[in-house]
Amino acid sequence: THVANAGGGGRWGDYYDICMDPTDDRTYWVVGEYPTRNGWSNWIASFVISDVSCPVDLNGDTLIDFFDILAFLVGFEDQNPNYDWDHDGEFTIFDVILFLGEFEAGC
Repeated sequence: THVANAGGGGRWGDYYDICMDPTDDRTYWVVGEYPTRNGWSNWIASFVISDVSCPVDLNGDTLIDFFDILAFLVGFEDQNPNYDWDHDGEFTIFDVILFLGEFEAGC
């Protein structure tokens, strides 16, 4: 049975998909189809995003939760320069408001 092709050059189109690996949430798998001189071939690849940084994840556990707020408040009270959230050299309520705004927005 002959099936007519769609589009010029005998091409039906290229097919690609990408998805995140549920086992680690950092590996992405890419699957694709592409034309060759004699037909079609498949392409499979993966890549890892190794450094997913989130400024409000202060304890580095990849969760944004109450413990990050506690860590911020301790650092702020100690006047640790890393917790001067607006980087103006002063520890004010504006640092707290800015941190909480970023916390609420998530990563």
